[in-house]
Amino acid sequence: MKEGKYLSEAIDYNEIRKGRLNMVVANTGQGKTTMATQFLPQQLKIEDYSRIIYLTDTNMGRDKLLENSDVTQEFPPIEKNKIIVMTYAKFGSLLK
Repeated sequence: MKEGKYLSEAIDYNEIRKGRLNMVVANTGQGKTTMATQFLPQQLKIEDYSRIIYLTDTNMGRDKLLENSDVTQEFPPIEKNKIIVMTYAKFGSLLK
């Protein structure tokens, strides 16, 4: 990532592959949440946001994301067009 830019400005959306696992790793305050909840669905023209899962390491992080109206913790989602947010622990339990 270029110095002095937010992730949403520096990322090349053409590099993101639909239908594949795309991981974004960046430091605190670099714009991961904004990129995932606002720019990513728009840039990729995703019709059903529930195809995006945002993983966070803490319940506090999950709860903060749930303040966004485009986010849910229901899996599978009850409503369409909601980005799914869950902790790594929850995601791990679903894989078992």
